[in-house]
Amino acid sequence: MKTYYWFIILTALLLGLAACKTRKKAQQETNLPPTETSGKVAAQAPNLFTLAQNGQLASVKLGDTLWVHLEANITTGYAWAIANIDTSLLQLVSDEYVPTPTGEQQMVGSGGMQQYTFLAQATGSAMLQMVYKRPWEPATTQPVRSFEIKVEVLSLK
Repeated sequence: MKTYYWFIILTALLLGLAACKTRKKAQQETNLPPTETSGKVAAQAPNLFTLAQNGQLASVKLGDTLWVHLEANITTGYAWAIANIDTSLLQLVSDEYVPTPTGEQQMVGSGGMQQYTFLAQATGSAMLQMVYKRPWEPATTQPVRSFEIKVEVLSLK
């Protein structure tokens, strides 16, 4: 009987270890910037922009990844949307909403982070503008918040 319990415990530990390695590998494969366990983005991540950098210049090299992480709460109906982007300069790679970790269960009504990943695919400069609003409201409705950065893509030289 003791052997059976040890087998169960060992199996659980191995499965837990495998899950941790899989998560780390998935993060590396998608080329995501590092994040802390609180869900807040680590300050040292390169080419990462948040509401704190609203209105600033983003200088990236051709072929680099640019991340925009904006606090959001989609349970209210509001979400970030791209209002202006030069698609010849920046390619949208992903748009993902990540709820803020609140323990074992996700709390209803808790916020999170809307995470955009862009690829710098041509040299030049353009404005990247985003708005926080409800998508079903008329286009004339003013956004609750807005975010913009001037993106400058530099050659590899």
